[in-house]
Amino acid sequence: MNLKLRIYLGDLAYRNDLARGDISIPLNISYLSSYARAKFGSDISIQLFKDPLKLMEKAHESPPDILGLSNFYWNRNINIYVAQKIKTIHPNCIIIIGGVSIDTDPDVQKEIYESYAGACDFMVPDEGEIGFCNVVNKFLSSDSAHLRRSTIEGAVFFEGGVPISAPCALPELKAIPSPILSGILDEFLNEKYLPILQFSRGCPYQCTFCVSGKTKNRIRFFDLEIVKEELRYVAKRYREHSYIPLMIIDENFGINEHDLEVAKFVVAIYEETGYPKRLDTYLNKTFNDRTRAIAKIYSRIPEFEYLLPFQSFTEETLKATKRKNIPLGQLRDILKWAKQEGLRVTSEFICGLPKDTLLGVLHCIDQCMELGVNFGMNPLMMFPGNELYRKEQKELYPAVTKFRPTYTPSVINIDGHFISEYEEIVVSNDTFTYDDFLQSRKILFMVYAMSHLRFFTKVLQFLISKGIKASEIIVKMVHKKDPDCIETQRYFLNDLEDAFTSELYDTKEEFFEAMKKNATKAEIILAPQQR
Repeated sequence: MNLKLRIYLGDLAYRNDLARGDISIPLNISYLSSYARAKFGSDISIQLFKDPLKLMEKAHESPPDILGLSNFYWNRNINIYVAQKIKTIHPNCIIIIGGVSIDTDPDVQKEIYESYAGACDFMVPDEGEIGFCNVVNKFLSSDSAHLRRSTIEGAVFFEGGVPISAPCALPELKAIPSPILSGILDEFLNEKYLPILQFSRGCPYQCTFCVSGKTKNRIRFFDLEIVKEELRYVAKRYREHSYIPLMIIDENFGINEHDLEVAKFVVAIYEETGYPKRLDTYLNKTFNDRTRAIAKIYSRIPEFEYLLPFQSFTEETLKATKRKNIPLGQLRDILKWAKQEGLRVTSEFICGLPKDTLLGVLHCIDQCMELGVNFGMNPLMMFPGNELYRKEQKELYPAVTKFRPTYTPSVINIDGHFISEYEEIVVSNDTFTYDDFLQSRKILFMVYAMSHLRFFTKVLQFLISKGIKASEIIVKMVHKKDPDCIETQRYFLNDLEDAFTSELYDTKEEFFEAMKKNATKAEIILAPQQR
């Protein structure tokens, strides 16, 4: 009797005392599981994992024939550790690395492959269902030794350090059975995980700082009735935890006509079940009648905010990063309409992009403060998967980067082996100095205190109404050598700058050593994971 091919899929996350509330369901690998089950039926068995300890425990008990890992900057090092350990346990295991970090660029592919030090057999770029299943199919029809020397559509393998690949078509989304309705994700659809849903794939824009911008694919949509049933299913599972947000991860929700019907259904489900009270999504970047109608419908959800992610107002930066924004005149009309409808409008910006300047940062602040838009601004992150990480872009727009901890503490100790993740951020480029970076960090901290924490908000609004620019006020507040700067203010600014510089490290090695020391001191990695 033939044994089933044993497949483990991991979308691994860190779970410790300081990182509990930001772990999402493994929707990505559940699509692979659902597509593979439909294709291979009883020839395979698949298990999904978020917890690296549970995956390692299961691998010791019953080693997999195939291991697939979804890779991004927040789990690359835990993936490498798990892959290497499982290779040690079961050398014949075929290990496939996928996820948005797997670029089609050969240099990036080689960098990732080498980081696994022999524990990566294949990589699957772009959407993974077809490439992954082609590897599985080849495994079922040949021995694993021969498999490693095979060209497979949708997958990449290495020969003599050179990536060998063959392209494949993107999957038709209606051919992927719903992993939510089938129950594949039931063990994760609970209060320990954030629910995320996807109704379409593809993005018509090519922003170089975004993982969705590296390939311009046609936009495809899941079946509307399936989408509705998934919404109903998730709401039923979370109705007792209505404070947990629902995230729709479409790049441009509202770009399709049926998105309007989906929006109406989301609100109908909320009114029926009380879930979700908070909805996070990116609406279509083109503001038209449909976008307007969807935003108005979503305003009935208590904690919905209309997010307009501009990323920059600097024309040179927009051109360098292939970013297209809503014109400023149209933005004023949108904000006027949103105010009439009672909609909260927020925005996102990135500092340190190519051709960015400190003046550009200050201009963003002034525009948003004048328009009454709450916003956040974060340093530019560099990671495999976006076009800015590619060699030609790095040569075109040289930048200095440093390493810092991820937003949620990603640290763990497995059998005495310390593992941590980092963010590589841009701290200077040819138009944005390191002093500009530190100055912008201090300024943006003050903006956050005033616009989000509401410190002296009314005072700032009054001064803006009198024609004084917000940036002039805040720059003066963070200027230590200003004659009006009092001693306690100077102490505070010194502490603030120390906080911003002390989290930065010049090399990965320095970062890991510091994180290990700090985590052990705080006993973060010594406590058992919350399962």
